[in-house]
Amino acid sequence: MPQLIYQEDRARYTIDACLPQLSAVRAGKIALHALTHGDYPGTRLPDGQIPEISSMGFLDAVGNQDWGMEDHRNEGVEICLQESGQNTLVVDGKKYTMPAGTLSITRPWQKHRVGDPHLGPGRLHWIIIDVGVRRPNQPWVWPAWCILTADDLAALTSLLRGNEHPVWQADGELVHVFQ
Repeated sequence: MPQLIYQEDRARYTIDACLPQLSAVRAGKIALHALTHGDYPGTRLPDGQIPEISSMGFLDAVGNQDWGMEDHRNEGVEICLQESGQNTLVVDGKKYTMPAGTLSITRPWQKHRVGDPHLGPGRLHWIIIDVGVRRPNQPWVWPAWCILTADDLAALTSLLRGNEHPVWQADGELVHVFQ
């Protein structure tokens, strides 16, 4: 799969290469379990199998880490759940505390990172859903398997596109879904 690129005026961005995570896995600092398409780390999904899922999985960090994620951008809507432990999420330069049971959502190509500067202990889940955005103001195209009505998808898209608060407290049912 070719490297995905987002272009805004003269600025061009590519998706996250996940190099700090890969280094931490190789060093035995974290366990990473993921299904993926493209250049993300994890077990490759077959071509054509839920292609709109760029990556989904979780990582387990035992104890405070001596590394953190770099500022990066993903091509899709990234939904994360801090199941246990605590981390700091930085989105567009603003810091948010993510205790256990916290949900975060970043928009396609929005600059963000987990860790400030280092990752904390705990389990972090994620799913990145590609909605086809490669330029500003493009319409979001949700996967056909998304079962929301057209009106609900339009409302969700509007909410996410205009949202400037990426962190919420999750309820037990949502935590269970990620587990």
